[in-house]
Parts: sequence; structure tokens; C-alpha cells
Amino acid sequence: MSNPMFTVAVSAVGGREGKVHSEDGVINHEIAMPGTPRAKELPE
Repeated sequence: MSNPMFTVAVSAVGGREGKVHSEDGVINHEIAMPGTPRAKELPE
């Protein structure tokens, strides 16, 4: 078993129609199911 290089905590809110973000702000994305009206509003 190898040792971890780093650790991070990430939160997902809203399930398939929500947001994902990390504690440090590196990951910060809006998410949506493909083909839904919300998905068409989000940049690719």
C-alpha cells in the first residue's frame, strides 16, 4: 500500500442539479444532468 500524496475534502450539494466545491476553492463547478434545461444554461 502506498502513502497518500495529499488529501482534500470536497462537498457536493444538490445531487444531479447542484454544485461541487473543495475546501481550498480549486474545485468549484455547477453540475446538471445532460440534456436538461439547466445543463443548457451552464458553460461546457
